[in-house]
Amino acid sequence: MVINIDKRKKLAFADITKVRDSLKVDGFYLQLPPQSDVTMQHIRVNNTKL
Repeated sequence: MVINIDKRKKLAFADITKVRDSLKVDGFYLQLPPQSDVTMQHIRVNNTKL
């Protein structure tokens, strides 16, 4: 997907400065959904040996 962000001052779910920097340095920006705390609690309970 291609979106022109040159004139934008903000984005809905991402920091525009980080997005622009990532595009300049890496050539792409990858946005992942935030992990829920419930998921992390489940992982910690099942990985007590770590």
